[in-house]
Amino acid sequence: MSDSMLKTNSCTFSSDFWLLFQAYFARIHFLNIIILQDGQYQNEVSELSVSIIRELSTLNHSFKVQEKRLSDNASTHNFNVKDGYFICVSNIETLETFLETDYRLVLPNPTSIYTILIIFHTDKCDTVHHDFNQILNQLWLKYHVAKITIQTPCSCDSTKVYVYRPFDVTNNTQSYSLNEVLNNPDLISTRQLNMNQFPLPVSLFIREPSVVKQLPSYVQTNPIYSDLTPSKGYAGVDALILGALAQKLNFSPIIVENWDDEPFGRVLPNGTAIATLGDIVTQKVQLSSNARFLKDYNTEEIEFTIPYSSDQICMVVPKASRIPVWRKLLNCFTAWSWMLILLSCVAYTIVWYFVGPYTNFVQSMSQVFAFMVGIPKRVSPSNTQFVFLAFCFFFNVIIFGIIQGSFVTEYTTTTFYKDIDTLEELYESNLPIATDFWFLVEDDNSDVTTRLRQHAVPVTEDSFDQTAFKGNVGTISRKQDMDFLLKTVYKSKDGFPLVHNVKECFSTILLANIVPKGSPYLDAINEVMLRLFEAGFTTKWDNDVIEGFEIENLKNFQKQGHSLSATLYDMQIGFRLLVIGYFVSILVYVGEVLIKYKCGNKH
Repeated sequence: MSDSMLKTNSCTFSSDFWLLFQAYFARIHFLNIIILQDGQYQNEVSELSVSIIRELSTLNHSFKVQEKRLSDNASTHNFNVKDGYFICVSNIETLETFLETDYRLVLPNPTSIYTILIIFHTDKCDTVHHDFNQILNQLWLKYHVAKITIQTPCSCDSTKVYVYRPFDVTNNTQSYSLNEVLNNPDLISTRQLNMNQFPLPVSLFIREPSVVKQLPSYVQTNPIYSDLTPSKGYAGVDALILGALAQKLNFSPIIVENWDDEPFGRVLPNGTAIATLGDIVTQKVQLSSNARFLKDYNTEEIEFTIPYSSDQICMVVPKASRIPVWRKLLNCFTAWSWMLILLSCVAYTIVWYFVGPYTNFVQSMSQVFAFMVGIPKRVSPSNTQFVFLAFCFFFNVIIFGIIQGSFVTEYTTTTFYKDIDTLEELYESNLPIATDFWFLVEDDNSDVTTRLRQHAVPVTEDSFDQTAFKGNVGTISRKQDMDFLLKTVYKSKDGFPLVHNVKECFSTILLANIVPKGSPYLDAINEVMLRLFEAGFTTKWDNDVIEGFEIENLKNFQKQGHSLSATLYDMQIGFRLLVIGYFVSILVYVGEVLIKYKCGNKH
């Protein structure tokens, strides 16, 4: 500081006064100096403002000076939450006039940090606290401004700093001397971490697995989840985040449940916001704790918290049919492999025809077939024939080893036809799409999405149930939701899924909570959420609850008499091949008998 004291015609500022501002605005990125002029004391305000600006310019901040009058229009551009505002006004009456005319002239961004310097005030020091309490109370209740201090350095109360504590149950407005604040800067800290059990209305609705009323029994034994009082008895990652916020910020959540068909809500064509979105817009609640997509909801009356998860918008289609038992033997090779094996047999037959003992091609072919499938044949090969038969032997071992291995694989696993895994394959399948969630991909104007919209059909029943149990439509869903439902709801009696998530999704979108525009709680909520996310709590809570439901569902599945163990039905392919082999052997035997009988009659 260039001088220890700043003197004007009306008052004197000590160096402590400037040290206080330097500490108060330490966390901001940009300082806005606003001078409010209404015609009264214009010269005095200008003189003092110039002197103050000169001193503030020595602080390590970029700043901008604005002189505003009642006839000015408020700025409409976006403001940075990290901006700070230093407001210089002649008296409280002028400040109230500006607020009544257009509060945005004084408070461009209510969530930012403010200091109001009132130059002239009454000489009756006993009314200062009362007057400042009224204006601070108005700024909080009407405009939700919490990060604010007021000083009147040119009055009899020049060494006091007034701050507002909206959650202090005994005294909202508190004053401290400059020395007290410099010795303990936390006295006017802008960090809002203790709300003293302030009742905060919060929107929360049941949505498994992110919000549940009762935890799975497997998770209930975990001491981490033994006390759900902070989240009002709700569990799941969204509810547990709410509980952590309530504990850290020390507020009492008042749960406002929503039973609408579309609980997340949307903005209707007439501009009306419904469900929980409407509760936030009308400020019926101060926080919507159910994670939603971070996207444009066609309203400027909401703000998002920091995202703490992400999800994908995907198509859900019926699961492909199981491959019939009779086709499982063919699955050990692809069609090209079978063709190459057949061509190899033909080539071996031709070679054997030239190097073998027979001059009849049919006899050569039958003998090669016997070599390939392991039928014993009496042969006294020459050296050349021996080399050829060795190749046949190794070919036989390899091919039959693969076939036997494929039998084990097919016996121990259930195989399905190829699922639809791309949006192009879905379009080519001509599967109708029944969903009310096209608005989730309204910004996707790609060619394949546009063509898929042509397959849209009206929703006549639950689209997920229709996809799973009737298999005649596809639908749109969040990937994490459907992954959970696949393991707990939409599976067959033998435990296999009834639906399939198309691997190619429309988009990946971040998930966050919402608060009303200009919420004074947003910074504190973001700070706690960031710590929870960085520490891995959000991921752990989500995984614990989902795994608990999966284990509980598996136990119930077994209690109902369903079994995943192998049965004779699963081994039917082996028995069928055995019967076919016996049948072919009998035919061969009968053929040999008939041939022998016929030959005997000739002789």
